[in-house]
Amino acid sequence: MNEGVENKGFIYEFGKFVLDPQERVLLADGKPIHLADKIFDTLLLLIQHNGRLLTKDEMMSVLWTESFVEESNLAKNISRLRKILNADGVELIETLPKRGYRFLADVKEIDGETSLLVRRNLRVKITQTVEDESPDVQFGIADFGLVDDKKEIPQFAIHNQQSKKVVIALGILSVLIISALGFYFWKREKSVVHTEVGAIRLTDNLQNEIRPSWTKDGRIRFLRIGSNKQPESLIMNADGTNQTVIKDFNNLDYGFWSPDGKKVIFVKQGDKTAFYLADADGANEIPLPFFGGNFDWSPNSRKIVHQKNVSVENPDIFVYSLDTGKSENVSNNPAFDADPNFSPDGKQIVFASLRDGNAEIYLMNSDGSDVRRLTSHPAWDSHPVFSPDGTTVAFSSDRERENSDIYLMSADGGTVKRLSDWQTAEYVEPGCWSPDGTKIAFVSDRDGSDDIFVVSAEIYRPRLVLADESSNLQFPTLSPDGKQIAYQAEIENKRGELRIFDVESKQTRVVQKTENADITPVFSPDGEWIAFQNRIESNTEICLIKPDGSRLTNLTNNAARDVNPAFSPDGKQIVFSSNRDGNYGSYQLYTMNSDGSNQHRIYESKAMSLAPAWSPDGKQIIFTNDKEDGAIGNFEIFRIELETAESEKRLTFRRRSDSQPVFSPDGKHIAFVSNTDGNAEIYLMSADGTGLFRITRNQAEDTTPQFSKDGKKIIFSSNRTGKFGIYEIDFFDY
Repeated sequence: MNEGVENKGFIYEFGKFVLDPQERVLLADGKPIHLADKIFDTLLLLIQHNGRLLTKDEMMSVLWTESFVEESNLAKNISRLRKILNADGVELIETLPKRGYRFLADVKEIDGETSLLVRRNLRVKITQTVEDESPDVQFGIADFGLVDDKKEIPQFAIHNQQSKKVVIALGILSVLIISALGFYFWKREKSVVHTEVGAIRLTDNLQNEIRPSWTKDGRIRFLRIGSNKQPESLIMNADGTNQTVIKDFNNLDYGFWSPDGKKVIFVKQGDKTAFYLADADGANEIPLPFFGGNFDWSPNSRKIVHQKNVSVENPDIFVYSLDTGKSENVSNNPAFDADPNFSPDGKQIVFASLRDGNAEIYLMNSDGSDVRRLTSHPAWDSHPVFSPDGTTVAFSSDRERENSDIYLMSADGGTVKRLSDWQTAEYVEPGCWSPDGTKIAFVSDRDGSDDIFVVSAEIYRPRLVLADESSNLQFPTLSPDGKQIAYQAEIENKRGELRIFDVESKQTRVVQKTENADITPVFSPDGEWIAFQNRIESNTEICLIKPDGSRLTNLTNNAARDVNPAFSPDGKQIVFSSNRDGNYGSYQLYTMNSDGSNQHRIYESKAMSLAPAWSPDGKQIIFTNDKEDGAIGNFEIFRIELETAESEKRLTFRRRSDSQPVFSPDGKHIAFVSNTDGNAEIYLMSADGTGLFRITRNQAEDTTPQFSKDGKKIIFSSNRTGKFGIYEIDFFDY
């Protein structure tokens, strides 16, 4: 509790509400409403001064005694309280424009120390309500003091939107449990459970640290608020070491640097009335037409999007141009618009707004046009921040326990996943994503003061299924019954082996040794055959083989290079890529019967068409092609219709390479690999190219995704442990 809000020992009753400061609970009709600490303290402060005007400065100085925060934080707390208290249409908090707030309810004070019966009944109500809502009581290792909390914090639990389990424990934290299942197979291969990494505390002292922002070189800038409420800018390594105060020029009090590091928005020493803009060395200083509020730099460092009050408690979103020196109102709405953030390409702005009566996340073009609502939830959604690849938005919300947690959603609002699950307040701000999009830096008050933590942004946690300390294992493919995994293994001298792993017996066997490790195997729909590419006398052909290693057959038998086979859903045809048209640098798409007959071209372009895959109904083929931008290696995913003369449709429009597409069993989604952020990651999108969402977020290379038959899992290969191994992900709630 904030020390500035005095606990007088009273229980406060007004209307259907009861507030108990000692138990830190608000009851409505006998049921607890969980409030974040600062919101609880705001209500308590208002109640204790019931009927009297509290100025904004007065409330700010009490609620944030050792912190420097913007006035909009108080406005948000008031708005949240109004939403809870005014459910019956009775206004309990009065706003006095430009002055402050007054609590209007008829408050009855009950002495909680002398009225033990009231205190006991209150606790009974709380206990009964929690038990009713939480039948599954869980305890972890942390409850018994077995976890060292100096640096590493147990991993956040992962929940879907419908999950509302309440975890009751002596220590609030969940536990990092490392499980390893040892199996002994042929070829020293082993099946293990992936070790999950928890959130790491980067700052740990009695002062408040806020506003973490990653730099391009992977360090983190942040603000530290001293006991005198004086902020200062610091920078540290990504692991929290080497925390250094930034004093780039004499006049700098604290600042916020542009993405290119050449400009800084800063506050002067001794001047708390304005923001200034200058070069990174302090030269060319000019005042900015805004001060306070949340803001963000454009990716090209030439614009600043910010919130600014146009009337009392009514901020709008403005865009300031460094080139013109002018600020333009782009939201221009009578409601509360705040927390703006630019998209990675600078063409869109995501923000929070009360324009529909509740705090929701919205998206608009950077000129204010085409406003779209992304979230629709009765909770308070705020502080949205785009991921570096533009596919995901992180935001803060109290939609689970009335305390702020961190959520991730697809950029179109279609998929929302909870990332944090602590019983304290966590939030994100612009700059929270690491440059490669694999980590998120955030602020939490879990230990009383605000500290900075960093956590993996990977909400779908991969499990390592199979590894070999001496070989790279790639291109896994599941048998139709899900009981076997065929894959390629790279052994010594870059030679290869086609292997099969039996999921039930945990046994691995070699099906075929090959001249090289580039095999790309795939099961036939009936599981009776495996098609793969095989170098025969220095020429790559498409071959068939039985899973027991018998009946090896060369299907293509052509002088060109034939690669990437894929069976049609009925098993009667195989699609593949080949450079047999005379231009060895250009690959086209071909099909043939599964016995190798009737080989013919189905798609041609003056580029490379690779990695074809059939739709479940057999009417479409998706593939990757680099014909856009002059065939310079910018691979995109395309789709062709086999039964019509319709031209191909481009599904992805992204920089760098999108490849290895594969349909989900129901045909509604496509998984593929992209290196947009510099390393290969697994992505998922709808079959029409919309609803893009990044599945894996790791600094390793994640490749070759394949769906399980029921569509609830993806298996893929990754070098997360050094060598490529085989992993799986559950994402049935996508």
